[in-house]
Amino acid sequence: MKLSGKRAFARGFTLVELMTSVFILGLMLLLIGYEFDHTISHLLHTQSNVDVESNARTTMVKIVNGLKAATPDVQVDPTHVIISPVVPGPVAILKYLRVHQGSLDNISTIQFKGGVPAPPFDIVTVQCKTGCSPTTPDQLEETVADDLSPNTILSKRTLGHDVTGFSVLNNGGRDFGELTITLTVAHPWDAKTAQYSTARCNPTCQYTVATEVWVGGAKAND
Repeated sequence: MKLSGKRAFARGFTLVELMTSVFILGLMLLLIGYEFDHTISHLLHTQSNVDVESNARTTMVKIVNGLKAATPDVQVDPTHVIISPVVPGPVAILKYLRVHQGSLDNISTIQFKGGVPAPPFDIVTVQCKTGCSPTTPDQLEETVADDLSPNTILSKRTLGHDVTGFSVLNNGGRDFGELTITLTVAHPWDAKTAQYSTARCNPTCQYTVATEVWVGGAKAND
């Protein structure tokens, strides 16, 4: 009887029991891995959306701040501040006049025509570098040219990256300069996959912001 008890105590696991244990352990690891991957993917997707929104809002702030400095050429049209667009309908180019930086500090550069001061102006143009669309994201650039010599470029700067849509609508007509600016920015280009449709953003993370702008102020409508 004692020998039989020792044999029963020394009995090992059967193959079926081992396979069942391995299967249960593997299933548990699989579920844990799936949950971990889902959490990481959600975190990356959320971060991508935050980055896109931040990029769009920062770019729009730069556009609006530039428009606040828009100035009419009273010798040409005292009420017309915005050169483009001058007719109803969305366009992809924003163009306006701005007093040349630093010119007001030098009295000699300010002329008076009919008793009205006429400082030197710059032509500011905001548009996509080569054209932007959902399939061809582009940089949004601000180009500053001399009003007296439009072909003379004074400066260029990039306002935003990965822009997939930019349009300007004149709400108030030529004499009012009330604009609605719409800007869409997408998730940065994935160099590894050479596409926008990634695991982080499927088909893409993008954010659109629209703002109504007047000279001297802005009203946001996100």
